[in-house]
Amino acid sequence: RDRRFCQRPRNDSRWKALEDAVGVFNTALKSTEPVEYASLVSYASDGTWCRVRNNASDVDQDLTEDLGLIESAIATISDRVFNGGTNISAGIDAAVRVLTNPSSARLFAAKTMIVLTDGHQLGGRSPVSAASDAARDSITVHTITFSAGANQAQMKAVAKAGGGNHYHASNETALEDVFREIAFTLPVLLTE
Repeated sequence: RDRRFCQRPRNDSRWKALEDAVGVFNTALKSTEPVEYASLVSYASDGTWCRVRNNASDVDQDLTEDLGLIESAIATISDRVFNGGTNISAGIDAAVRVLTNPSSARLFAAKTMIVLTDGHQLGGRSPVSAASDAARDSITVHTITFSAGANQAQMKAVAKAGGGNHYHASNETALEDVFREIAFTLPVLLTE
């Protein structure tokens, strides 16, 4: 049994590195001229472990221009026990619903999704198919793998299907650099 089960994320975990990288991403977004909206979707797998129910995906924060709400949502996840596998496609599908929701999504905004994972799909449909569907909805899908045993080939295929780029981060500093790069290279769409 994995010693990480039934525990909150440790300070030296990949989750903690993600939490820090999201802070870097938000800082970079705040320093740019356009007002960007962001959302947070988490994914795992449906099931109950350690008396905690996990869903294949959750919208932890709907689209908002208040990037502090994204950091609060990450902190909320950090304070709870979560387990299960990796249903990457469920996360992509949930993010597509958020980014295409007519009541909250901006009609003419360029839409970008960042999928961070170890790349090992455990349940659900093909993440390549999910990324293809996202691309048909004019959503660019970037992927980041972050672990020594990451399935980079799988996530390169997902990024290609989603019209985005694949990045691999070997450590926390590299992860922060990737998030910063993506934040500073988001497309700007001007309309009159």
